[in-house]
Formats: sequence, structure tokens, C-alpha cells
Amino acid sequence: MFSIAWGEETMRKIVIAFVAACALVGCSPVLEPPPPPPPTVEETPSGPTFTEKEQAYVDAVQRFLDVWTQIMRDPPNQDWEAIREVTWPPLEDEVLMQFLDWEEGGLHLEGAPIFTADEVRWSSTDHQGEWYYVYGCYDITESRTIGRDGTQIPDSGPDIDYGRFEVLQTPDGRFYVAGDPSVEGKTC
Repeated sequence: MFSIAWGEETMRKIVIAFVAACALVGCSPVLEPPPPPPPTVEETPSGPTFTEKEQAYVDAVQRFLDVWTQIMRDPPNQDWEAIREVTWPPLEDEVLMQFLDWEEGGLHLEGAPIFTADEVRWSSTDHQGEWYYVYGCYDITESRTIGRDGTQIPDSGPDIDYGRFEVLQTPDGRFYVAGDPSVEGKTC
């Protein structure tokens, strides 16, 4: 058997020599593995990207839905005139009639519809401004129509439908939703 008996002074000299040698060659006395390289996973976009102008039209649809939802949650106690800030005739009149029907029927909305835009397309330009269509999926699976007695009223249409909102930007820069017909033959 072979054993080495080094004294404290000898061990100190070995450690100092090791540290000095490492300092000269640039190594670290504590050996740690190098950090892993950053992942190179490419992110896939969660949806379409829109230009700033297109996004403004998408935002107009969302503002319309936000105001509509707020009023439909409690029609008798909301300011219906707020819808005029985000709609353009004839949709404005249609929506006001819907509010009246819901108020008279004792109905209200729980939850909220979700609209996910997937395309914005120019329609026309006229004396009123610039018209665009905002296409996408309209999802009402998380919203319910509730009757006067608190029970859910079944919906007659699909819970998820493909649709298009017609949006106007007036010359003064305001945006209004003017129509929301469904699109035949396309599904979400």
C-alpha cells in the first residue's frame, strides 16, 4: 500500500500553485459545465398578424362587441345610446330594436361572445369614408341568454359561426360597425 503524508504547508503550496496556474491560463478553479445554448425553437404565431390600419378595424369590432355585451347583460339599466358611438345605420337601428325586445322579454346575457378575426379586406371608399370587412369566427359557447325566471333560453343558431363585420372609418378618423352578416359556406 502506498500513502502520501503531506503536511499542511505542502497542501497550501499545491492549492496556491493550482490557483496561480489557472489564473495564468484563464481557467476557473471551480469546474462548472457551460450553460446550455438558448433553444432554437421557432415560435409559430397564434393567429394572423395585421397591419396597424387593419388592426384598427379589428379593434372597432371588439369595441362594438364590448358595448353590445355590456348593454345586453342588463338592458333595462344600461345607457343604450352608447351603442350609437360604435354602430352605423342600419345596424344601429337593428341593435336598438334588439335591446328593446330583450328588455320587454325580461332577457339578459351571461358571459360574452368572442370574435377572433382572421382576415381584414378593403371593401370600398365613398363620401362616408373607407369601408372594410373584418372576417373571423364568432363564438357564443361561453355566453347564454337568460329569461325573466332565470332559466337559460336555447339559442336557435350555431354556437360557433364564421362571419364578417362591415366597418366604416369616417374621414374624421372614427370607426363604426355597420353590419354583421354571416358568411355562407365557410366554417370555423
